[in-house]
Amino acid sequence: MVFDNVSNYENSVGGAAIAYTISIPNTFMGDGYTLSPGTTAITGFDIFPVNGPNQLYRPQITIYVWQNVNTGTVNAGNPAFSSLLATYTLTSSGAFDTNHYFKFEGSPAGSAPGLTLGTPLAISGTDIGITFNYQGTTTV
Repeated sequence: MVFDNVSNYENSVGGAAIAYTISIPNTFMGDGYTLSPGTTAITGFDIFPVNGPNQLYRPQITIYVWQNVNTGTVNAGNPAFSSLLATYTLTSSGAFDTNHYFKFEGSPAGSAPGLTLGTPLAISGTDIGITFNYQGTTTV
């Protein structure tokens, strides 16, 4: 595991919470992450999208992994992330119900990635940026 920002919530650790905004659409989001020491590759992802009070749909998820993270001022000349390393896209086979927290996670949790990469993604730094784009069709 190279970073983890959901286990405390899943394990009912006091004070741990998840939240989402109800702005519609809010399909593109991301963050910068500091990887565990010694990380040289990523073999997969666990992803936890939420469908708030929208329509029932079948999601398509695109994951973008960025080599560089800007921790200073972000604007058009200084983007939050740069140097795209890889893009991964998948379409869920099931419906993505309204007001549902949907897990793409190995079982048991933490044992393996929910989405395994065909080839490990080589990482050369200690910080990466990850952005996610959730889109879907209402044809389920």
